[in-house]
Amino acid sequence: MNLTKIKQIQDLKDKLNMLESKYSMLKHEKLKKEIVKQTENVFTVFQDFFKKAGFTVDGSENKMSAYYKDFEVNLQQVDETGWILEATDYEPLEITFTWPDRSIRSYVAAEKTEEDRTISLLKQQIEGVKRDIENLDKVNPVFIVKNLNGIGKTIVKAKDFTGVLQSLFQL
Repeated sequence: MNLTKIKQIQDLKDKLNMLESKYSMLKHEKLKKEIVKQTENVFTVFQDFFKKAGFTVDGSENKMSAYYKDFEVNLQQVDETGWILEATDYEPLEITFTWPDRSIRSYVAAEKTEEDRTISLLKQQIEGVKRDIENLDKVNPVFIVKNLNGIGKTIVKAKDFTGVLQSLFQL
C-alpha cells in the first residue's frame, strides 16, 4: 500500500464530491427558473390544444378535462413538476418536468496498480463533472412521459408541453 497514493485518492474523492454537489446545486437553481417558465402555462396549452381539436374543456386550478362525446382526457397536477394524464381506454401516463438523463460515461484505466487505476478513474470522473458544469447552459430540462405504473421506458421526451400533446395526440 502506497500511503501517498491513498492520500491522493482520498483528496480526489473529496474533489469529486465537491464538484458533484456544485453541479447538483447549479442544476437545481436552473431547474427552478425553468419550472416557472415552462409549467405555469401547462393547463393553458392543454385547453388551447383540445379546444382547437373540437373538444369541450373545463376544469379547476389543478385539474382539467377535455371531452368529446364518450372520450375524455384528464390532466391533473400532482406536484410542482408532475402531472397525471388519463384518457378513456388508455393507460394513465405520468408527465414530469425534469433533467434529461445525464450521459453515461465509461472510464478506462490501464495502470498496473489498483491505486493508480483508482487515481486515473477519479481524475476522469472529475473532468466529466467539470464538463457537465461547463455545459449546463446548453442543457435544458424536458417533459418526460412514462406509463404511470413506472414499467417501461420513456414514451415521449419534449422541450415543451405543446410537444408532449402533439406527440401523444395527432390532430
